[in-house]
Amino acid sequence: MKILIVDNDKKLLDSVKCELKETRYEVHYAADGDEGLRFALETRFDLIVLDWTLPKKDGLSVLKELREQKVLTPILMLTVEDSVQDMIRSLDSGANSCVNEPFAIPVIIARMKALIRRSKWDNDLAWT
Repeated sequence: MKILIVDNDKKLLDSVKCELKETRYEVHYAADGDEGLRFALETRFDLIVLDWTLPKKDGLSVLKELREQKVLTPILMLTVEDSVQDMIRSLDSGANSCVNEPFAIPVIIARMKALIRRSKWDNDLAWT
């Protein structure tokens, strides 16, 4: 299982990697929106964790472009904005789930696993 985290917060990446170290998840990292978009278009991931506030290209723009390119990978959006409107914009743009910062790492991990699990179930149902 491959996870792409697009966030310029190295502490978040280290925390997620630490939590997932004994699982079958392979964590990849991009520090800006341009790099994250390129990785997501070049490699198939099981989940993308995408921060709204990124250097070079913001997360919402990356999300929209991925969906325009028909990338159906589940996407968990992270935002520091405690705004209902931002959550709605994320979901309307194609995010599968949103989380406002600050958040607890175990909650993010649980959401990540739930999105991957749901995606697998959806794929399994599509083939029956």
